[in-house]
Amino acid sequence: MNSTAEGQVSDAGLKAQKHCELLNMHGNKYGITVGMDGAWQKRGSGHSYNSLTGHNFMLGTLSGLIVGLQEFSKKCKVCSLARKNHAPAREHRCPLNFNEDKSAKSMEGYGAVQHCVQIFNRTSEHAQAWVHTLVTDDDATTQANVRWNWKDY
Repeated sequence: MNSTAEGQVSDAGLKAQKHCELLNMHGNKYGITVGMDGAWQKRGSGHSYNSLTGHNFMLGTLSGLIVGLQEFSKKCKVCSLARKNHAPAREHRCPLNFNEDKSAKSMEGYGAVQHCVQIFNRTSEHAQAWVHTLVTDDDATTQANVRWNWKDY
């Protein structure tokens, strides 16, 4: 390796390698830093985790733009009414996408993992990415899910 000046590398292969390291490349995907937070509708004291709906946003830290949005619902009025009447549900856009046996608090961690997986699997001729750094609040459940639950998706 020939150095032309302090910190500069003249070998093209090493320059490309350094470039990929700086961009947090994983194959042909760029590593991005995102901020993420989720919420569910609480009742009263804020300690009840039995909400039927929740949402989750992921923002690009450089662009400030939304790169992911998840909405969760543990109930569907049309499906519930059909079950009650022992009839098939009419054709509709069903919002039910979250297990009603799980707590609303788990929506945030579940959504964070889904965001990461969707960004990694997204294909585009212009930009392909993976989540290199995830900035969240101090929710230990979300952090644990993102670190360990990839196998479930």
